[in-house]
Amino acid sequence: MFQPDSGFRFSLDGSSPFPQQDLLGPPPCRDWGNKPIYISSVIFDKSVHPCKVRPHQPCSVAFHGCEIRSKGRFDPLLFNPETMELARTSEGRVPDGRRLIKGGYEEDGMPLYHGVEGHRAPGKTSPHLNGCLISFDWSKHLNSTKNHEVLCVQLLQTPLRFEARTQDLNSRWI
Repeated sequence: MFQPDSGFRFSLDGSSPFPQQDLLGPPPCRDWGNKPIYISSVIFDKSVHPCKVRPHQPCSVAFHGCEIRSKGRFDPLLFNPETMELARTSEGRVPDGRRLIKGGYEEDGMPLYHGVEGHRAPGKTSPHLNGCLISFDWSKHLNSTKNHEVLCVQLLQTPLRFEARTQDLNSRWI
């Protein structure tokens, strides 16, 4: 099945019941207390930002220097570990040959992607951010080291690639 550029999502707001894990998929992140954290996007007036959301709590996002908790519209991502993976990167770069899952966009249209910081804190990343912005304790933090990851469509071995490798290996034995 073809996966949209931004993945499959639910559309919720602060008063909506949170979907069960069997609908959302396994939580891609966990907090220090081992509680699940899901990847989501929050809708603002003129932009959409990648954020994190926990069951029974409002979503939170690093925005304008602090952590904002929103009870407005947010769209949790249905995380599928069979079709999605986190790829290592640094300074907000797009890893070579990877198709990123879009998390949103800035007011000026610059794309934003779902980033995850080293200890599995979800946030946002983009080349123009030079790293991964995460939020906790009511402030935002920039992690521009090689310790962040970006959510991508999983690389699958296509039959063409497999066939080419097989031919290459066979030619070595002839």
